[in-house]
Amino acid sequence: MKIVLLRLDKIGDLVSTLPVDQIPELQGHEVRWVISEGLGFVARASGREREAFEISLNEPKTAQKKLRAFLDEFQPDLAIMFYGPWWAAKTLWQARVPRRFGRRSQWFSYVFLNEGLRQSRSQADRHESAYNLELVLAALGAKIENREAPILKLDARPQRHLFEKYNLKTGEYVVVHPGMAGSALNWPTENYIALIEELKKTTNVVLTGTKADEKYLAPIKAKFPHDPNVQSLQGLLDQQELLFILKSSAGVVAPSTGIVHLAASLGARTVGLYSPVQVHHPTRWGPRGPDVRVLVPDSDADPENCMKQITVDQVLKCLK
Repeated sequence: MKIVLLRLDKIGDLVSTLPVDQIPELQGHEVRWVISEGLGFVARASGREREAFEISLNEPKTAQKKLRAFLDEFQPDLAIMFYGPWWAAKTLWQARVPRRFGRRSQWFSYVFLNEGLRQSRSQADRHESAYNLELVLAALGAKIENREAPILKLDARPQRHLFEKYNLKTGEYVVVHPGMAGSALNWPTENYIALIEELKKTTNVVLTGTKADEKYLAPIKAKFPHDPNVQSLQGLLDQQELLFILKSSAGVVAPSTGIVHLAASLGARTVGLYSPVQVHHPTRWGPRGPDVRVLVPDSDADPENCMKQITVDQVLKCLK
């Protein structure tokens, strides 16, 4: 069969979805991905030949036309929609894809998709990757059994010029990424500062982030304006350079955001700082990789202050 797999959202979600195409049931089929614009680097860094078609969620009209043209050319027999806006489902219907499979949740899944599976993902009793695997197995008519979902393995192209440019060495710095999109709870700024104070006594610290992370990074950068052991690479790295910096580090500390998933998939020692709130919990959204530690407060009874329960000493112990 010709199969289209659609996942139109953020990095962490894509990292938890891409490895479903590694299952035996999909071998021998012609599989294409449709993903959010700008995330093709994740597919390219995965070490497998994944064909990923990117469309922008910020320009729905243009994206619909591009998606329709892609579908008309590829002529898929089956489309599996893990997540996407209503117009993506409508475009599958307009393109007359014979089998349009997805989660039975929002209204458009009943209008534009002709097959589906009900999943209570809000219960967060399994990892996102397990829900995705279940969806694919159901679409293929395969036995849905309790088996581990594949884990995405990423690699980074050598970017050794960065070491000379920023005076870094493999395994001799820790990446601290305090920014996030705000969909979960974050560690307090004063805790990030206290962590960096301890780390810089024995190693270098690299801050990463984009312009969107400025509200998280600004007070931290102000605390260490001219410290030779703390440098900010905010906005200075392209996607491939970021992967290399994460992979070559002694460890990565980040909240529930795309960076923590990239770091884990690259095999870097990863410390995730997660909220105990059910819909944010690492049971569903935690990073997966060979060297991952996740810290979660004991209780979410006080959402405003619960993240303070994660101590600097706990993070340092995970890094060691």
